[in-house]
Amino acid sequence: MQLPQNHILAFPRPSPTCPHLERAFDITTVAAHDFDVDPRTGFMPPDPPIARLPADWASWEDALDRAIASRLRVADSSDSSDSVDPSDLERASQWHTALREVSFP
Repeated sequence: MQLPQNHILAFPRPSPTCPHLERAFDITTVAAHDFDVDPRTGFMPPDPPIARLPADWASWEDALDRAIASRLRVADSSDSSDSVDPSDLERASQWHTALREVSFP
């Protein structure tokens, strides 16, 4: 069975390298808009997420940067193969103490 040329399944898939199709199809009958499905990105948001929080939250972003830079690693170590070093626990405790002093905007 051959699909009609104007059938939605006959159109090529959108590509990130070529976001605009030469010919666009009408999605008004597909009901994608009823479910907030973007015709270009599907279930992903049409806009990329923000890289950092607004300036009011800079102290929180800085605290996260410090945790990442120091390779802060603390988790529930119920698995004996992934034990947490005591120095990691101490650094995490210091980071948590400093974090309690960060104010909310």
